[in-house]
Amino acid sequence: MSAEDIYIKFQKAKCLYTGIPYHPHKNFPPKEPDKWSIKKQGAKRLIRKFDTFEEADAFMKENRGKGYHKQHHKGKEMHPDYLEALEILYRRFSTVWANMDIERFFACGFEIFGERFCYLNFFDQRITRLYINKDKNRKLNIELSKKDLIDSIKFVLKYIKENNIRSFSVYCLSRDGYALPVVHYLKNNINAHFLVWLLKERMFRLDDNDRSVIPYVIENYRIISQKLDEVKDFCDKMKEKLL
Repeated sequence: MSAEDIYIKFQKAKCLYTGIPYHPHKNFPPKEPDKWSIKKQGAKRLIRKFDTFEEADAFMKENRGKGYHKQHHKGKEMHPDYLEALEILYRRFSTVWANMDIERFFACGFEIFGERFCYLNFFDQRITRLYINKDKNRKLNIELSKKDLIDSIKFVLKYIKENNIRSFSVYCLSRDGYALPVVHYLKNNINAHFLVWLLKERMFRLDDNDRSVIPYVIENYRIISQKLDEVKDFCDKMKEKLL
C-alpha cells in the first residue's frame, strides 16, 4: 500500500457515501484538469466550457467575429498539507494500524463528519474510537448457528433433487451469472457461514464478479472461518452428508 492507494480508497469511500460515481485520476498527486471557458467580451455569464484547448479553439473559429473571449482556467494541484496527511496515514496503516481496515476507517470518518470529512479530520480520535466500537460489535454479531447451516444444507439438497443436478460438486461449480452458491446466498437461501465453508473446502472459487456482490463475506471471511473451525466435527459430518 502507498499514499496513492490511501488517496484512491478515500475517494472511493467518498463516492460511496455521496452516491457519486468514482472516476480515477491518471496521475498522483492528482491535479484537477484544465478548463477553457467562452464568454462575451466584458460579460460575466459563461457561454460554454470545454475540457480541451482544441475544442475551445474550434468553437472560437466557428464563431469568429461574434465578440467571444476564450479564457484558460488552470487546474488546482493537491494542497501540500493533504499530501502530507496521506503520507502519515500510509505510515500508520503500514505499522500501528496494520490490523485496521482502511475502508471501514474512512466510513467511520464520513459517519462522523459527513461530506465535510477531509484530510484535516484523518487523525481525529473520534474516528478511531468509533472504529473500535464498531469492530467489537461486528465480531459479536458474527455468531455461528448450526441451525442456519442445517437449513442451508436442506435447501441445497432439495435444489439439487428438484433440478436434476448430478451431484453436490456439480452444484458448487454451476453458474447463473454468478457462482450458483453466491446466487443462493444473495437470495438468502444459504447463509454466510455455509458459503464460507464451501470456499474453505475449495468446493468452488470466486471470480472478481462474485467478490463484488458479497462484500460482507469477503470482509468477514477470516472471522467466519475461525467460527467454523470451532465446530470442525460438525462441519466434517456436514461434508459427509453432502459428498
